[in-house]
Parts: sequence; C-alpha cells; structure tokens
Amino acid sequence: MDHRSFIENQFKFRKQQNPAYSLRAFARDLGLDPSTLSKVLKGERNIPLSSMESVATRLNLGAKNTEKFLSSVLQSKGFGGTSFIESYSKSVKTLKNDTHFKIISEWEHLAFLNLIKVKDFQSDLNWIKDRLGISIERCKLVFNNLLQANMVEVNSQGEFSRLHPKLTTSDDILSLALKIRHREDLKKASLRLWDTPIEERDICSVVLPINTKKIKKAKKITRKYFKEMESLLESENPDEVYQLSVQLFPLSTQFHKKLKNKYLNSQESKK
Repeated sequence: MDHRSFIENQFKFRKQQNPAYSLRAFARDLGLDPSTLSKVLKGERNIPLSSMESVATRLNLGAKNTEKFLSSVLQSKGFGGTSFIESYSKSVKTLKNDTHFKIISEWEHLAFLNLIKVKDFQSDLNWIKDRLGISIERCKLVFNNLLQANMVEVNSQGEFSRLHPKLTTSDDILSLALKIRHREDLKKASLRLWDTPIEERDICSVVLPINTKKIKKAKKITRKYFKEMESLLESENPDEVYQLSVQLFPLSTQFHKKLKNKYLNSQESKK
C-alpha cells in the first residue's frame, strides 16, 4: 500500500462513521490545505516532507504502517532504492552546533536556502541579495558558506539547488549558536513591526499567570503547532520566505529571584 491508499482508506472509514464527514473536514484533521489533500489523492502532487510525520500521526496508523507510509512518501519524492532509514536521513539534515555554527546563528543562510524554493527564484546572487536586503559581499559569503557545508549545489547551467529538503537543529540542548540566532530573530522581529504592513505580518502576545510545571507540555504543543503551520503555509507555489516565531518566557519577579539566589549560592561556594 502506498501513502495515498492509507489516506483514502482512512477517509472512507471516517465517512462510514459519519456520512456528513467531508474532504475539507478530513484535510483539517490531517493539518493539510484542502486543495493540497485533493491533489495528493488525485496523484497530482506529493505530501510535503515537512508534513508527512504530522499526517502519519493524525492517521493513527501504528508503528509498522507509519514506517510504510513515510517510506512511500519518500519514494514519491525520489528517495527510492534504499531502506527507509537511509532515505529519511537523506531528506532530513541535522545541523550540528559546532560544524554549522554560522548557518544556525546567522539568519541569511536559512533564508537563502528557503528562497531557492520560491516560484520566481533566480540563480543570480544580485537577485538574491535584493530579495534578502543584504549587500552583494554578504550574499557571496553566505553562498560560499552553504557550498562548503554541502547545503547547495550548482549544476552545469549555473542553477542553484538545495541538497536537503528539510533541516533540523538540536532541541532542548544548550547551544550558543541557537542562542545567538534567537537573539537575532527577536531583533529582526522588532524591525518588521515597524517596516512591514500589518496585513503582511502577525505579531501577537499574551500575558497570563501559569503553572510552571506545565511548561514541558506547553513546549510539546508548540512543536506540534509549528508542524501544523508548516503544513498549512508551505505550498507548491511559494512566493516569499517568512519566519514564524513563538516566544514563551517569564515576566514575574519570582523567576528573577531564583536567578539571583542561584548566583549568590555560586558566589558563596567559591569562598
């Protein structure tokens, strides 16, 4: 069974349980755009790599069928002829905090890689530097960093292409590269607040009293949210590169008291 069969069978099953269940509702439950799901079922397009794990989870396939489902998606993307694990490792590149320090910490690198996906992309550094709003010198440096890291390649016609459809970094592990990147992300978000029309951005926040024991669960929900947003926003015809960020951090004084006490205790231990 290929991945489309799994989806079709699940839709039929849910339809039997509820005759009013629509394809639009099914797309919502899978975290896909209705038009994307329709094209997938017709064989006109593939499931985005960024969405395949989320879709497999929502289909409740079980471990064995999940592997078959993901393997089928990867084969439809051209990762055939090897085992599931080998195929998946080719599609997903994990950035290492030491080896890929600049690529993680400096925003232009990931922006460059994602710009390659937009429908009007041109393999021209002058075009790229204009779209990113950076100097030609900076653009050349970023390009060379990506070439040396085997993140991009240039064919005989001079066309640029990504070597890895999906990139990931470490999670919940102390990383100087990520700290620097997050700091720069916050700076860039503050600039976009002033220079980007409101209909082209969405910056919002909420202040609320919380039970800090629920932070771990909140982080899991946040990661699920990001996967769903990837599924919604990534399409076959992207026209711009956006960044989605969510911040959750303490504002109340108790947190700062803990930091102060930790510092005083460390100073005391040094005496």
